[in-house]
Amino acid sequence: MTLIATTQDQIEKSRARLDRYIKEGSARAVSALERIEREVPTDHVAPAALMRVVEGDGPNSPLWLNVQTRDERTAVSNPLHRHALGNLASQASMPMAYVDHLLGQGDWGRVLVARNLTDGVRFGNAQSKYLVRTAGGNVRAVLSNKFRRIDARPILEMLVTEASRIGAKCVDGTVSDIRVEMKFIVPRILEPAPGEFMVFGFAWSNSDYGAGANSLRSFAFRLACFNGATLEQNLRQIHLGRALSEDVEWSRQTLEADTRTATFAARDTARALLSDERIARTADVISRAHAEGIDPKATLAGLKKKGITKATEAKIAEAFNSPDVVELPPGNTMWRFSNAISLVARNTQDAEQKLELERLAGDVLPKAA
Repeated sequence: MTLIATTQDQIEKSRARLDRYIKEGSARAVSALERIEREVPTDHVAPAALMRVVEGDGPNSPLWLNVQTRDERTAVSNPLHRHALGNLASQASMPMAYVDHLLGQGDWGRVLVARNLTDGVRFGNAQSKYLVRTAGGNVRAVLSNKFRRIDARPILEMLVTEASRIGAKCVDGTVSDIRVEMKFIVPRILEPAPGEFMVFGFAWSNSDYGAGANSLRSFAFRLACFNGATLEQNLRQIHLGRALSEDVEWSRQTLEADTRTATFAARDTARALLSDERIARTADVISRAHAEGIDPKATLAGLKKKGITKATEAKIAEAFNSPDVVELPPGNTMWRFSNAISLVARNTQDAEQKLELERLAGDVLPKAA
């Protein structure tokens, strides 16, 4: 049963924390919005035969990708972001552990990696074409030319408009080189379990570089400690469409049509996630997690199946087993376990890892009824 906080002192303290969160989070959201507006990818579609990986200047400089047009003009000549390097390594059937090993061997290793990537892509996929996406002065992704491009800016504009329509606020933003997540909340404080004062909304995420789908998920935020978790997925659009020709400009109409479809799908999903019914369902998830006792050792062991590193697992275990009952709710419960993951996420500087941990914090909770 979802309760409205009734003790005046509790309401005032929670409201002060919420106001602080909105103020601090809004600054991060504005910064994220500005970066999204600024870093719009530039696209080139290139046959495998016209792509070449070369060594950069200096022993620690990144590898570069050169792409030529059919009339031998240079279309792309930029350093490879690690994500794009991983894309190429996958296409050339080279494990990244091996690529990293060679790159650590000095000049000869870098030469070998560049040559193997070039040959692996050219000869192993001779008939293939790739979408090369550049931004911020580097190649951030080398994707299939069937990657469906979606312009994130109209989607985000629609979400801000839809949230404002019902009084919800954009309160946080996390942007890495290859992925973005923005959080929206309804600033109405609920108490889904005794002493657990919270607000609810949704988190929107997207990757222009093949590192995730265009998706919306329920979002829950604990006011006592500013821990957050993104819960079950409600919209997930895979970036897969029709093959792009080498004349990317020719396909601008397709880009606009795909973006329009994604924008209205996001709008409709946002409306559902901000509804009183959905917020009540999400609050019920918290209530059940608060009441669900767990075996901490067995639950921690289950994280290994989710790709968590030993170092991160140790941090989660340390947080869960600590005597802290302010940053974390008390008891050996699934709700405390979720918050232990959220706490580690909050103290993580790496944007990609932070996003993954916030999702994990939601994934371990019970499913909505």
